[in-house]
Order: sequence, then C-alpha cells, then structure tokens
Amino acid sequence: MNRRRCALGAGLVVILLIVGLGAGCSNHSSQRPEATRLRRPRPTATVPITVAPKQFVIGLVTGTVDAPTRQGMIRSAELAASHVNEDNRLPGWRLELSVVDATKPDLAAKAVRKLADRREVAAIIGPGDLATQAKLDERPLTIATVPISEISPGPLSMAAFVEDYAASEVADPPGPLGPATYAAIVQLVADAAPAMAGSEPDRAKLAAAVAQRLAAVATPSTTSTSSTRPVTNEPNSA
Repeated sequence: MNRRRCALGAGLVVILLIVGLGAGCSNHSSQRPEATRLRRPRPTATVPITVAPKQFVIGLVTGTVDAPTRQGMIRSAELAASHVNEDNRLPGWRLELSVVDATKPDLAAKAVRKLADRREVAAIIGPGDLATQAKLDERPLTIATVPISEISPGPLSMAAFVEDYAASEVADPPGPLGPATYAAIVQLVADAAPAMAGSEPDRAKLAAAVAQRLAAVATPSTTSTSSTRPVTNEPNSA
C-alpha cells in the first residue's frame, strides 16, 4: 500500500514538473518582444530634370515669287534657324519656322493673318513680293513684320552665307532672296532678345524694336548687324 502511494506521489511530482516547465516556457516566449523586420528603401535611380525649351515661332511668307526663289527663301530660313539654335542665341527658347507658301496674294494674306493669331508666333518674315505685301498693308498686322522685298543683307558677307548654304548639302542656289531671308531672321532674333523674359515673347515690344531697326536701316548712314557669323564690309554681289 505504501509502495503504491509512493509511486502515485512520484508520478504526480513528475506531471507537475512537466506542466510547470511548459508554463514557464510559454510565459518566457510571450514576454519576448516580437522581432521587427526593418525594410530598407530600395535605391531609386535619379533622373535629371530637363526643361524643354519654349518655342519661338517665326512665320515665313514666300508670296508670288517663282519656285526657285521660294525654295531658296525656305532653305535659307531653315539654315538661319539651325544656326540660331546651334549657337543658342535665344537661351531657353528654340526657334521654329512656320512657312506660308501660298502663290496667290489673297490666299497668302489670309494665311498670314491666321498665323499671326497664334500666340506662340512672335513675328512674320516676308512676303517676298509686293502684291502680297499690298494685301497685308490693307489691314496691318499687330505683330512684328519684316518684308523681305524691302530688306538687303547689309553687311552680312555674301561669301560666308554661300559657304554655309553649300555646307548644308543643298544642291540648288539660294536665289535672289535667300541672303535677305537669312539676314532678316538672324537680325530678328537679335531684336527679340530683350522681349523674351516671360513665358511667351512680348510681341508688342518686339514689333517696336523691329520697326525702329527698319527705320534705321532705311537711313543710308546707319549700318547694323547682330550676326555672330563672319561678316565683312565688302559690297554684296549677286
């Protein structure tokens, strides 16, 4: 009888020890702080922020001139635009051309007025003929206009222009109005510099600058140039 009691007592002790150990382990694990997993942010590639240049649009009106002259005007204007952009003569801006190649004065004048209504268009170069110019004079535009028929290249070197024109891989010659078109755009960009502070050109300020320059050029004693291309004072030859 005593043996049985001793055996039962020993068994109870063992059971109590096992239960106690289990409770202790559970309490210890519950008191352990949960492991927090720190997530490191993934490295992100830094992309440089580039600001696209604003558009400075010049309209070119060829007019009722013959086809070779029209092509010479357009290609000369494209050459001038490429020089302006390559030389960064309008920092923060990019010169774009919008060509009106209408051969009838009425249609050309109508297209020019529609072009002048666009806010991004700063000025009009042309036309190359007096008939289209007469149509435009009936109701003058409110933006800067440079009539090619009244412009001469001035001190712009004909030799330098022809050299650049040939380097542009254009097979045809620039024609009689090509140099004047090139010079008009280069000078117009120089006139535009003070009027480029805002998000769009100050067209009134630009028109006043162009009008003042055209009045000065009409005076024989006054000569002016802003081109950074090579210039000479030699007389131009056709």
